[in-house]
Amino acid sequence: MPQHVAVFSHRRSGTHLTIDAIRNNFGAYAAAYVNLDELDEVDGPSLRDLNDPSHVSHVLKSHCPANVEACFAGRSDLTSVKKLVNDAKTIYVYRDGRDVVTSLFHYVRSVRPELASMSFSTFLHTTDPLDIRPANHSMTVVEYWKHHVSGWLRRSDVLPISFEFVIRDFDAEISRLSTYLGRPLPETSVNVVRSSDRPTEPNSLWSRSSEKLYKMYKRIVSGVDLTSVNFRQGRIGTYEDVFSGDDLAYFYDVAGDLLHRLGYDT
Repeated sequence: MPQHVAVFSHRRSGTHLTIDAIRNNFGAYAAAYVNLDELDEVDGPSLRDLNDPSHVSHVLKSHCPANVEACFAGRSDLTSVKKLVNDAKTIYVYRDGRDVVTSLFHYVRSVRPELASMSFSTFLHTTDPLDIRPANHSMTVVEYWKHHVSGWLRRSDVLPISFEFVIRDFDAEISRLSTYLGRPLPETSVNVVRSSDRPTEPNSLWSRSSEKLYKMYKRIVSGVDLTSVNFRQGRIGTYEDVFSGDDLAYFYDVAGDLLHRLGYDT
């Protein structure tokens, strides 16, 4: 039976950074990743393939909250999805929520033109425009981030990965992944960390074109295969560029306890 690895996260939390770290450092997972949230549209392995004992291992990706069964409820193939996820090694990627909502703000405005003029302060108090699930429809962006992260970190069957730890000590995180996945530690790790101080609109023509050229360059010249999509900056502390004092007060009121627990307010 192939040992898949499932990477869950809230949007804009370093999902593809983690996927790329796994795929480029552990050859067993070098196959293209599968987005579980788009299984009906995937142009690649089917659910039957992925559950086939003879199939190669894949990295599976999803932005579902911790109640995965509820997230995929209503699918005719729910049993197969549950088996796929339950049999996989599970990783949850988290990031400073202030940076998450900052990145999400820019991303949402690029893919939802009707929200392009929304202010950041208004955005913080809106319901999440992309990750709405049943029973989450009344949560604001900040409330949903707290709900998502708290739910996953309560699970004991998950390896939590911090975006910031990956950025600051890539080799140490590769070592943790090696132990958790039961895969040999690479002699020399392939560092896939990317960062840019130049803001870009994630869905602009220039951004999409430069992303493709950059990925092609890395694959041909360095042998590094990147899956990252709509890459914008990838910096730690980007929230300082957009948060007002009132915005911070609201975030701390809603999710300050979680920030403290994760060590982001020190």
